[in-house]
Amino acid sequence: MSRPSITHPQGLTANPAGNQPPTSQPVASTPVNSAQPASVTPVPLFQFFKQAAQNCDTLDKLLLKYGELISSRTECLGLWVSQKTDSEFAEVHSMLRSDDDTAWRMVEKTGRQLITLACGSRQIQVARIPQAPNQSLVMCPVISGSAVEIIIGGLFTATKKPRVENSILMGVAGQSIANWISDTKLDRLEVRSRSLTDVVALTKEIDQAKDQKTVGLKVVNTLKKLCQAKQVAFIRCTSDLKQELLAISDVEQFDPHSELSKTTLNAAAQSLRSEKTIVFPDHSENASPSDSLTLDRYCKTIGVDAAISVPMVTQNDKKVGSVLIATTPEQLKQSGYVEYINQMLSMVTGHLDVVMRANRSVSETMWAKFDGLIRGKTARLAAIATGLLALAMLIPMPYRIHCDCELQPVVRRFIAAPYDGILSINHIENGDRVTKGQLVAELEGRQLRIEFAGLEAELAGTKKKRDSALARGEVAGAQIARSEMKSLEARMQSIQDKLDNLEVRSPIDGIVVAGDLEKSEGAPVEMGQTLFEIGPLEKMLAEIRVPEADIPYTKPGMPIKIKLNAYPFKTWQGKIEKIHARTEVIDGKTVFIADVEIENENFKLKPGMKGSAKISSNYKPLGWNLFHQAGEKLRYWMIW
Repeated sequence: MSRPSITHPQGLTANPAGNQPPTSQPVASTPVNSAQPASVTPVPLFQFFKQAAQNCDTLDKLLLKYGELISSRTECLGLWVSQKTDSEFAEVHSMLRSDDDTAWRMVEKTGRQLITLACGSRQIQVARIPQAPNQSLVMCPVISGSAVEIIIGGLFTATKKPRVENSILMGVAGQSIANWISDTKLDRLEVRSRSLTDVVALTKEIDQAKDQKTVGLKVVNTLKKLCQAKQVAFIRCTSDLKQELLAISDVEQFDPHSELSKTTLNAAAQSLRSEKTIVFPDHSENASPSDSLTLDRYCKTIGVDAAISVPMVTQNDKKVGSVLIATTPEQLKQSGYVEYINQMLSMVTGHLDVVMRANRSVSETMWAKFDGLIRGKTARLAAIATGLLALAMLIPMPYRIHCDCELQPVVRRFIAAPYDGILSINHIENGDRVTKGQLVAELEGRQLRIEFAGLEAELAGTKKKRDSALARGEVAGAQIARSEMKSLEARMQSIQDKLDNLEVRSPIDGIVVAGDLEKSEGAPVEMGQTLFEIGPLEKMLAEIRVPEADIPYTKPGMPIKIKLNAYPFKTWQGKIEKIHARTEVIDGKTVFIADVEIENENFKLKPGMKGSAKISSNYKPLGWNLFHQAGEKLRYWMIW
């Protein structure tokens, strides 16, 4: 690994005129030799960057951390990074969380030229900015191995520190990034080597077992030593796809029905269901609190602070089991600890599956023999009778779904206060008929107009402040003024939106169902406060409560018959128009709501009327109609 070189200020030399970028004057391409004084890159500075990288497990986190460090030590206007893709540095990203790329757009042309020069020369490139003499642009290549894969750059203002210090700092940062990449690769190789060694030891222990119980004990006790864990548990997938807690480290016998055993089983089984490794506590950006919930309960039950649940799945997607490891937060933070466990278990899973099948219990062996027996000659008569019954069960019949229903207006609109204000005038009362767009209420706008005029005056002053800063060449001052202008314009737009919505109008034709604000004129209202509820009554919407188990067999367009409790001898017919995507819990039952419009003749139907409905679904075999619900419950009980 080579290091991008830098030099003293007096060693800087200008590039030839023919190589100068058109928008700025290059200061130097700065190589050094091994005789350079050590004072240029002080050792504590390297240690400073090394300490900052200790908690960074990804390159993105490292770059953000280094961006914060460089920004805190320099007068930095922008920091960027470019990674090679398809043999070029096309994309440039900020190393600062709050960067809006304004500075990069000002120096982009020069910056891309310096990136090319830095990549070709493998040296730090520096260029002055003509329109801002105190500013300089620095590009530093990060050399990993024999190639330049990353280039970091920054725009600096040299008013307190000389330019060379900025170049030195960027050079140290680039070398620290290269060291981190190299160390990460070495750590991965070390984890791989250690995993291979420990897999051999674990395989030898497994091969000595004579039954599945012993296999489980060998696995958990050996893993506890190798991983330096506090406790290890192993669950297996049985032949009927159930999950069983097989062994706990240092425990010969345990009660599988105890609360501790159930908590351990649930924690280990969570990763097998999701087929991914689950860590608790998990501080990564993509962590899912629901995934680690069972691990949290397990840790509290046995009195530990951290745990890992790892699924064991073969290459042909066969689930063998999962391993639960109780450990400490310090071990989780160790570089490569979780990766080491994953690699070791993934390499041993296939061999463990073979050993587990070779050591099946007597009951599982008997079940396999019985399964073969019922397929022989002794079951032929039973098979014939079963076949005839099966044929009868194949007769197609329409599947009817019985549901509860409730009537509601087809469209229910709530007119809400658009913002906090004072109700000036109310124009309607309960029971009034309104038309779409009709004025129903007005809000007070005097205070808003006064505030808007004040912001206009403040905006004019800020514009003058920006123009003055631009005239003096103060880029930072102009940017601050521009930010203030944007803030003022946003506040003015917000007030203008409120002024445009002083008049509250009806969104639909209908009747005022609720809302009488005659006595509230002059009173304050809050944004979102419901003022009126309006609903049409020419048609009614029947909300059909489809049971969750029957939603797969319900589709829009299916015919439906409705009977209401208020009119038991009359039937309304219609078709399902829409099925809501989310479930609702009504009367303790989980249901999906399906919408059906029905005509409201003579306005007999009122919102809130209840009844029952029958959906005519697709034709299904008779046996399916009779037994599919019981079959689903049985399947859920056996597999889940």
